Amino acid sequence: MTYLTISMAVKIISAAITALVGIYAYANRHQRGARYLAWVMLFETLNACGSIFEMISATLTEKLHWFNLHQSAHIFAIPFFLFFVLDYVGQERLLQRSKIFLILLYFILWAALLWTDSYHQLLRYEMMLQDGELTFSSTGLSVCLNIIGFMALLMALCYLGVYAGKYGPLARKQTLWVWLSVTLPIMWVIAGLVNPLPPLLWGLYTVVINGIIGVCMFLAVFKYKLLSTVPIAKDIIVEMILDGVLVADDKGAVIDSNASARRLFAGWAGSSADLAGRGPVVCCEGSRQAVGKQERSQASSYPQ
Repeated sequence: MTYLTISMAVKIISAAITALVGIYAYANRHQRGARYLAWVMLFETLNACGSIFEMISATLTEKLHWFNLHQSAHIFAIPFFLFFVLDYVGQERLLQRSKIFLILLYFILWAALLWTDSYHQLLRYEMMLQDGELTFSSTGLSVCLNIIGFMALLMALCYLGVYAGKYGPLARKQTLWVWLSVTLPIMWVIAGLVNPLPPLLWGLYTVVINGIIGVCMFLAVFKYKLLSTVPIAKDIIVEMILDGVLVADDKGAVIDSNASARRLFAGWAGSSADLAGRGPVVCCEGSRQAVGKQERSQASSYPQ
């Protein structure tokens, strides 16, 4: 199996995964952050598809066209990821139309510079085909634009990390995979900017990015229920109350719990993540009485 075949297969699979996550996010667009995550996944799907067409193109002009397309998609994924984080953590007040427009304007201008670069060469120079791969040198302006984009992403990730740290282990696991989906591709890009990669490794750039983003976001959404339960819905007060609280999805499967519920089921599961996916919740009068008795016995043992 050749390098070209492997690269093509990974890009096709990653495009399918990101498209699946995007469709799922759009179907759950009433959840916090879901509609913006759908846009992120749409742009990452276009990024993967554009890189596929770049790979199969033969001439410099064709490769440059498809390169501009998938890089533009990657550029627009950045602001929508910022909007996703803000919406996910409940900062809707920061998502006013005027503010969104100003942020998008910056990235629109960046993409416009990219598409018109053949006329002014403000971003790239010495473009050529080397071993069938498009290669070029980046200008200082290009490096600065990328650094600003990376800083915006890292600020959003830090904000998301601080937010998740206030809640249970499920929120931290969700955030971990979102972190990996963003930071690992950034590290690859930074390595290429600091020490220019040979054509073969640079050709793996989009393969690595698309694969990482697709797999990490797939795990965050489908395994750790990123859009099925939002940690902000479970306030610290809910975590500390004496009554056991189980949060179930529309199918009845447990997806989160508070400390009292975890103590109640201590012999069955040790954390919210352990309770998650254990099957449908069956609530009856007897079980409610059992919960109430155990919680009252626990409350009576607390110092007054």
